[in-house]
Amino acid sequence: MKAAILFSEFRQFLWNKQTKEVAGRTGKSWLEISVFFVVLYLTLAAFWASFLYLIQLRLPAVEEGPLYSDYLTHRGPDKQKIYNLDEIETYLNRIDEFFKARADNVEDFGNCSKESFRSEWENNNLCLYFYLNAIHNFVPEPESGKVTMECKSAKSKYNQFFESAQYYPDTGFDLDKFPWKYGVDWHKDAPVVAVLVELTDKMNEDSAEARIMCKVKARNIYPDLERPNIGMADFRVRK
Repeated sequence: MKAAILFSEFRQFLWNKQTKEVAGRTGKSWLEISVFFVVLYLTLAAFWASFLYLIQLRLPAVEEGPLYSDYLTHRGPDKQKIYNLDEIETYLNRIDEFFKARADNVEDFGNCSKESFRSEWENNNLCLYFYLNAIHNFVPEPESGKVTMECKSAKSKYNQFFESAQYYPDTGFDLDKFPWKYGVDWHKDAPVVAVLVELTDKMNEDSAEARIMCKVKARNIYPDLERPNIGMADFRVRK
């Protein structure tokens, strides 16, 4: 009985014959509220369309790059990487892929060339390859006549494991390839500096660990020890 009463009341709510109301509103009321919401949403749509159009007018052409780039602070290699000398095949395969991707760019990497890097790693010497991040219209400024890398022990306690570092090519990064422009595949075309890090015989000892810090040598790249992801890379090498 109660269910029948509720159903009857619901039917009357949907269509009230006496007041000619649908869902509690007259036709005029539904028309007014419909017009209100149509005007409201059209106004909102017009506002946001105008806003996006004005923003779009401020955007430069893709080939011109961003208007502001002060926030692009990562002007160099970054991240800490850990290498285990007893498990080097993974790293060697990655270097193989690196050389395959750059088949059209034949640089003089000396002892870290495509033909030599495996033998260096097998002798506990590291071949590391660096290129600078792709930043539109950014050109590194030479320091002491060139832009290159500098690698050394991260701390004095690691000096016992670090022998020396050699850099290829000795002229540093090819500045003629800067700046990066939209559409350039930087992974394949970026100028590269290879670093041969020679480790001492102490790396043959159990649990030996060397820590190497490499940073970019350029007048307008400022490595920051408090933010070590700017212009430098940190490597740990373990036996």
